[in-house]
Amino acid sequence: PPIGDRLVLSEEEWRRRLTREQYEILRTQRTEPAFSCPLWEEHRTGTFYCAGCGAPLFHSRDKFDSGTGWTSFVRPIERGRIEEQRDSSHGMVRTEVHCARCGGHQG
Repeated sequence: PPIGDRLVLSEEEWRRRLTREQYEILRTQRTEPAFSCPLWEEHRTGTFYCAGCGAPLFHSRDKFDSGTGWTSFVRPIERGRIEEQRDSSHGMVRTEVHCARCGGHQG
């Protein structure tokens, strides 16, 4: 099913809704240290949701160990759930992933 309308909140609303760490990662593109995310060790079958808006983004069957220390997936749970953006801010070209519903940085 479609994910519906895009969720747009003010920065003040995002700060109230999220923990400080969630805000810094989802809204300012900060990255937690490698191997520190609890999802890194998550191996149960199920769905991974956006911490910002709750949209389903990935299925556990598509999770893989990229060797980077960050949770990685081969594809979103459904087309249109994520948006990709080219990032060359750290002297290399990477693909940044965002939730298509709220724009939350996923990695």
